[in-house]
Amino acid sequence: MKISSKIRLFFLPALILSLSVLGSCASVSSTAFEREKDFYYGTGAAKTVEEAEIAAKIDLISSALQTPITVEMAKSFSLKGLKPFIKEKKDDGVSVVYRISREDWNKQEEPREEALRGEINSSYESLLGREQQDAALSLTEASELLSRLSREGLYTVLKDKQKDGILLSSKIITYTSFLVSSLKTEINHGDFFIDNSTAIEITFTNQNGNKAISLPISTKWKSGETETAPLVLITDASGKITVVFPNDELLKNRLVQLSLTIALSDKGGDALFLMDAEKASVKEITYRHFDDAKAFFIDDAKIPGGSFVAGAVKQDNRAESKEAPRKANVNDFYMDRFPVTNEMYRVYLEDMNIPAAEYPVFWDNADYNKDKQPVIGVTQDDAIKYALWLNNRFGSKERLPVEDEWEKAAHGGLTGIYPWGDQKPIDAGFANYNGNGLFQGTSPVGSFEKGKNSYGLFDMAGNVSQWTTTLAPGASDAGSVIVKGGSWMDGQGELRISARRYVDPSGRYGDVGFRLVREISNE
Repeated sequence: MKISSKIRLFFLPALILSLSVLGSCASVSSTAFEREKDFYYGTGAAKTVEEAEIAAKIDLISSALQTPITVEMAKSFSLKGLKPFIKEKKDDGVSVVYRISREDWNKQEEPREEALRGEINSSYESLLGREQQDAALSLTEASELLSRLSREGLYTVLKDKQKDGILLSSKIITYTSFLVSSLKTEINHGDFFIDNSTAIEITFTNQNGNKAISLPISTKWKSGETETAPLVLITDASGKITVVFPNDELLKNRLVQLSLTIALSDKGGDALFLMDAEKASVKEITYRHFDDAKAFFIDDAKIPGGSFVAGAVKQDNRAESKEAPRKANVNDFYMDRFPVTNEMYRVYLEDMNIPAAEYPVFWDNADYNKDKQPVIGVTQDDAIKYALWLNNRFGSKERLPVEDEWEKAAHGGLTGIYPWGDQKPIDAGFANYNGNGLFQGTSPVGSFEKGKNSYGLFDMAGNVSQWTTTLAPGASDAGSVIVKGGSWMDGQGELRISARRYVDPSGRYGDVGFRLVREISNE
């Protein structure tokens, strides 16, 4: 077994606190005396003699060991024959000074340290190799050894004479870190999506595949600034814990992380010095929670099929020749009520692990990347891949519309120039277009209630032009395709239902997004 000898020791917060307390005790003493070089001294000042003697003893031990000591640690030092060297009563309390010769200190302390060194080394040697059978028990025993060193006040003092004089605590911490790093986790819930009923089973094993039994695992859910209190679960006889999603409204319908940590600092009670190894054990798993995932992505309206006249309507005197009326026929279908939003597209990117280099153009632009704004900067192929992802997720039949389907849906069963009828966009708040007076870029989908048509479809005119799979007249398979609806960059004329814009399908435009149609299966 190869174990790194380098590790950063993590001091107990209690030790740091005690150091500051001791410093304050010593500073209030006005007792003046000459310190002899062959003695260790400790001073303490308090309201009572007992409190002052305790503070002086702690200061004495800390001075001798050159390390901070707590009240509990000081109890491990008997220091036989220790009497106050100076005791001085004052108006506000008592000052006490202890001293002990270096020779007497060594006579009492060296046998204690040697005995403890032998015990710790013996226990440590018995640990080596046993982690293959029971890693959890090995962690428990290793943390108890560290706790013992801490209680004895020798965590940063006692060295291994046979191992280049390294600290025993450093050696054990290194071993503990090795145990932590060798543990493996197996997660039975591989899906990115979770809901309120999701139970995630996680199994812990060592490097030989043996189950880690009775291992304390601290679990915590978080999202942004919100996080739950840690919950410690103990692995069962199969090395398994089961984590359920908490009933917390602040975590629902969001991207969340499940954090798993081997709870080493909960073993041995005061073993806070294990926090470094504990931090190394942290594993975070990202999920996307939904109350109803399908409803989040698929919000559409049924569009009745049939024969109709596509292209320019009779009353439209702005129609161009490329919009000439034509006979069309479509089957019944569903169409999204809104263009696909950044929020929806982000989940797709995360679920599919799309590299950042392939993210939509403008994705990092704060003017266009709000959750409820329509996604832009996506090619026609990007939109098609998104539809295929939805189909795999929900067993649906989503795709981009053809131009005739788009026009049939946009008319809403009427024969108006615009989705809402013949009234010009400038006459009221119907749509987001160049000159609408409300937005200088894309708007949150559904912002224009007056522009909703009789089928309940929003933003069929303005905000973003929308991809279809219909080729521009005369174009080859690799040629231009038609986008519909006009956008926030267009004038009123481009918002007409029959208006056509021919674009390169591989382009990533700042005013082109998409919405999907869903084919009707047997209902």
